Amino acid sequence: MSMVDPSWQKSCQPAPKEDIDRLEKVLVERFGRGIPPSYRIYLELMGEEDGGLLSKQVDDLEFWNYFKGDNMAQGAVRYMEGIDEYRVQFERNSQKPFPIPPFWNFYYTSYIGCGWGFSPKTGDPDQIIQADGTDGYFLTHDTFSRFLFYGTYRAIVDQIWDHCTKFYHSIRALSNKCQGRHCIWLCAECPKEWCGSGYAPLVHFLEEIEDSYSIEECWFSSQKEFHLFDTDDTVTKIPYQFARYVGCHSMSNLTISMQLEEYSIDSTMRVLIFSEDAYLSKQLVDEILKRTTLIEDTFTIRCID
Repeated sequence: MSMVDPSWQKSCQPAPKEDIDRLEKVLVERFGRGIPPSYRIYLELMGEEDGGLLSKQVDDLEFWNYFKGDNMAQGAVRYMEGIDEYRVQFERNSQKPFPIPPFWNFYYTSYIGCGWGFSPKTGDPDQIIQADGTDGYFLTHDTFSRFLFYGTYRAIVDQIWDHCTKFYHSIRALSNKCQGRHCIWLCAECPKEWCGSGYAPLVHFLEEIEDSYSIEECWFSSQKEFHLFDTDDTVTKIPYQFARYVGCHSMSNLTISMQLEEYSIDSTMRVLIFSEDAYLSKQLVDEILKRTTLIEDTFTIRCID
């Protein structure tokens, strides 16, 4: 981050040690498992302010600040206290027990009715779960470490994109006009079958891209997992909101990011390419548009100064 934004690190502020210790104590008493090691490092380095690495990926800044309060450790405890207050009220009114949910959230938003956090029942304490209110939760094949580094990747490419020059020529003229250093953004409608059958057609397409153009999936990508799982690891039909594909071609200094957005009627793919190889970029764009339909006025090319 400091390579593209020297002031970023100065904006990071840790969560107070007393709030981190309090969260650890609450979790151990409640679940018998404390803060995941990766998340503790995050709290100790940037738990009060992280320069947008999580907030820009998760939700609107207004909801983000409301959840966290002064810092993320405090926000997680406050949310668990809110569940306890709800539980007492529910039991008083219904005369029925309401068990403590087997998870806790590092972020919750009433805006979309979901929360993201950790569960003591997962084998990997770093594994992200998606909570459904206070009644249930689903497993993802994502981890907090991967998601945070994806947020870092997006913050870096956003910085580069904002400082690029708009390119008014066709993609074929790239190598002559800006020494090949460029970025491309487009949005395309996906075939309906890409979102069915456990996303198998989409996964097959990504594997073809990798094999044909020597693309390697980045470690902070979603490892081609686009859906949520039940607690017994059974695939559900519910898409994972933060599923993404990020691949790279090291010889061409190229990265390609693809993020699927599903709606009730159709689905779209947002594609972002950063590259020094105009020929490879054109091949990738052509291959994507063979299988999808470009949404009008979304194809943009910029030169990296």
